[in-house]
Amino acid sequence: MINEKYLQYATKILNGTIPSNTYIKQACERFMGDIADDSLYYLDTDECDRCVSFCESLTLFKDQYANQQVKLMEWQKFFIYNVFGIKNKETHKRKYKQAFLFIPRKNSKTTLAVMCLLYQLITSGENSEIIFVANSTKQAKIAFSMVDEFVKRLDPKSKYFKHYRDSIIFLPLNSKLFVLSSDTSQMDGYGAHYLCDEAESYRDDKIVATLRNGQASLENPLGLIISTAGYEKMYLYDLFKTSTEILQGLKKQDSLFCLLYCLEDGMDYSDENNFIVANPSYGVTVSKEFLKEEVENSINNSSAKISTLTKNFNVFCDVSETWINSQDIANSTMNIDLQEYKDKVNTIYVGVDLASVCDLTAVSIMFVIDGIYYFKSYYYLPTETIKTSVNTELYKKWYREKKLIGSHGKTTDYDMVLNDIMKLNKDFYIEAIYYDKWNSSQFIKNCESQGLKCVPISQSIGAFNKPTKEMQRLILNDKVRIDNNPITRFCFSNVVIKSDWNGNVKPDKATNEDKIDGVISMIQCLSGYLISNEPYYDGEILTL
Repeated sequence: MINEKYLQYATKILNGTIPSNTYIKQACERFMGDIADDSLYYLDTDECDRCVSFCESLTLFKDQYANQQVKLMEWQKFFIYNVFGIKNKETHKRKYKQAFLFIPRKNSKTTLAVMCLLYQLITSGENSEIIFVANSTKQAKIAFSMVDEFVKRLDPKSKYFKHYRDSIIFLPLNSKLFVLSSDTSQMDGYGAHYLCDEAESYRDDKIVATLRNGQASLENPLGLIISTAGYEKMYLYDLFKTSTEILQGLKKQDSLFCLLYCLEDGMDYSDENNFIVANPSYGVTVSKEFLKEEVENSINNSSAKISTLTKNFNVFCDVSETWINSQDIANSTMNIDLQEYKDKVNTIYVGVDLASVCDLTAVSIMFVIDGIYYFKSYYYLPTETIKTSVNTELYKKWYREKKLIGSHGKTTDYDMVLNDIMKLNKDFYIEAIYYDKWNSSQFIKNCESQGLKCVPISQSIGAFNKPTKEMQRLILNDKVRIDNNPITRFCFSNVVIKSDWNGNVKPDKATNEDKIDGVISMIQCLSGYLISNEPYYDGEILTL
């Protein structure tokens, strides 16, 4: 029987004693599942105690806590129990090779991370290295200076540690901790544990991928990624979305631990009851007065609101205004194998959003069973664009995962798209292909030559208003099932709503790099269904 002290934080989160978001609850449920009797894993309580005792033997050195012993908070112990304590029953190695701590500033994330890696330095048993990396050497040295100060107090006579300007050596194991900049060429060849600090500034996953690939020779590798939200959708946003999908069970990556402290869509940041949801150190390292003043300032000074939401509540600055929030999309997501529906579905509706020669093309299929709307989408992109786009890292990843279909050359192969539609035509009755007239004349002629009915959908805001609102209504009422494809979720996350003076709305995107093609093709499916099943005014003609 596991001692209650190891379950205390997870229990308080799950029974609502500590207010929380969905992601922290899911992390606690994951922890409880890992330590269940029938799990592949177990909780090494001795390891947990050693790491906690080591951290609490360290002496703090700045602010009001200077010269005091570390006293870990419950959430920090929970982090340690997961990262160091969950082990495989067969190998007795740690389950987690990577940990992502997503948390607002002032919550002592860097302090916790450096204590954990200092523990790793002196207990790993390997002649190993630990690298501290940030987008600048200056930022990486902030974490390094913390380790240096801890070590000076832990070993004042330098009996066990040797200090250099950018490195520390633990003499008994000859293990080394040092600083590198974000130049990936400097990282090749290192088989090291690592800390990636303030990852919101990373443009892509090259830094983390290089470090992770270098760990192949390590017996029990560990990598920590810590950050507060940023102002742009770069690497961190992708990691955050992937982490939410892992916690939701939409993706499987057992080696990644995710602890995501942030406000969710719909949570009022001015409500003091929500302060602790994003700030687990609220009332300790995050001053109650400070946070209250920050919120009041943002309410009185609108220009400060984005900064407060981003840095104090961990909200990506444009995510809070998305059309449909990510949790609702995740809740609507499931694996859809069309072969399983061959005998259940009479009619399917196909929406096509064709690319401009070399961009993303989306083809969506929709069918309805017992009032539930099912969507499955396919995505096409020229292989040359996969290599050269500003979204190249995402495209390469999706191509490797076979979520993105590559057509050879520099332009989209529309014949490949048509061939895939014709394969569907063998198993299902296609009511029609619903398409945008722009840039589609030859493709539509080819479809019609194969006997397919094709119906143009006006791209005007008046035509898109009803199906856009209906899509939102259906999703919010749990009437939609979306195939488990990260590109579709990426498209939903990029939608901003364009509206006119009459209250009509239509999905739009903020920049050219923000792709929404899958959403457009899905709405065209729904628009076709509405046209086919009820009188529908499309903004230009009345269809009866």
